[in-house]
Amino acid sequence: MRFLAVINYKFKEMTRDLGELMVPIIFPVVFMVTFALAFKSSKGPMGLPFFDFLTPGMVIFALLMLAVGVSGSLVSETDKGTLLRIKLSTMSSFELLSGFLIMWALVGVIQVVLLFGTGILLGFKWQGGLQGLIFAGCIASIAGIASVALGLVVASFARTEGQAGSFTTLITVPMAFVIGSFMQASSEFFSKFLPWGQAVHCLRAILNAGAPIELILPNILWMITETVILFVIGVLLYSRLRLRPE
Repeated sequence: MRFLAVINYKFKEMTRDLGELMVPIIFPVVFMVTFALAFKSSKGPMGLPFFDFLTPGMVIFALLMLAVGVSGSLVSETDKGTLLRIKLSTMSSFELLSGFLIMWALVGVIQVVLLFGTGILLGFKWQGGLQGLIFAGCIASIAGIASVALGLVVASFARTEGQAGSFTTLITVPMAFVIGSFMQASSEFFSKFLPWGQAVHCLRAILNAGAPIELILPNILWMITETVILFVIGVLLYSRLRLRPE
């Protein structure tokens, strides 16, 4: 249960330095408000108001940006010597990573609630009622876990916090366009192999088209599989490259 100490430590760090939450939480909310003001009356794909079409993609884009916070945070802990102290203690790599990643996964859940809540306050209309919204929130939370895993992969190679932020942004922003976060992608070939692409597809199917869960169940299972694979890769890389004793 020593990973709980890591969760407590990380929680105190986040609440003491709110700048750490600027990119993953505050920036996406500001971005969503800006888009709502700019495109509220515009028509979008599928015969929907553009903002209604945009909201599911914006949620996934925000969750992608969670990877920026994760990678920067992990590299920052290296710079502060936290990892060195961990190596000298009896805490295992698994306990360390569990504490950090659970805390960031909780941030992802908060993101989902906050962004959907912001969208609804700004006039977002969806299909499927409360049940559809809850199910969409669960799917988005899985995408958040995938983003945590992506941040872990980047942190395995970045040597400074600045590198981590730059590398992750360089990956996530183009990826947001590839998976169709803002507009329908001309091809879904690449997005099928990314958990966030599956998430955008599922959220739009549920919230914009009112599709039954059974129709997108294969996409959900594939997204979970991709997330697990990415998570395992991230843990193995970080443990091997950053937590191996000198």
